[in-house]
Amino acid sequence: LLPMGPLRESVDRLKTVDAIVVTGEVTDRTQAVCQGRNAFQMQFGLPTVYSLKDPSVIYSFADWLQQYGQEPISAFAGIGHPERFFRDLTRYGLTCFERYAFPDHHAYTDAEIQVIPGAAVLMTEKDAVKCCDFQDERLWVVAVQVALPPDFWIFLLERLGRYIECVH
Repeated sequence: LLPMGPLRESVDRLKTVDAIVVTGEVTDRTQAVCQGRNAFQMQFGLPTVYSLKDPSVIYSFADWLQQYGQEPISAFAGIGHPERFFRDLTRYGLTCFERYAFPDHHAYTDAEIQVIPGAAVLMTEKDAVKCCDFQDERLWVVAVQVALPPDFWIFLLERLGRYIECVH
C-alpha cells in the first residue's frame, strides 16, 4: 500500500502501488507518473525549532529567527537530500548560514559537531536522534510539520476496510 520511499523504490514500482504521496515539487515528470493514479500531495507547515539540550525550549521558526538570526548560524544534515533541508531553511527565512552535508544515516561524533562553527547550529529531527547525547547548547532541531490532505485519509480508510473484509 505504501512504498518505502523515494530513495528505496524504482519508478517501475509505482505500477504496483495503491497510492502515491508526492513529497517534493510537482514537476512535469511527477504529473506524468501520477496521471490516472491515486496521488496525494504532502503538505508542509511552518516548522518549529527546539533546543536539543532542552526540548522544552521551543520557538516558531519566525520567533527563533528573531531571537538568533543576527548570530552566525550553521546547519547540518545527514539525510538523503541535505540540500532540500538547506533550501527549506532559506524558504523559511534563514538567508545566511553555513551548510554541512553528511552522508545519509551518518553516525555523528561529538568531535564532528564541535568543529561546526556558529553561535547556533540547526539540524533535522532525523539527525537529532543521533545527537541526543551531545551537550552542546548551540544545537537546535528543526521540526517540520507535515500533513496529508483529508482525501488521502478517506482513501486509506476505504482501502484498509476492503482489506479487513477480505481477511475475515
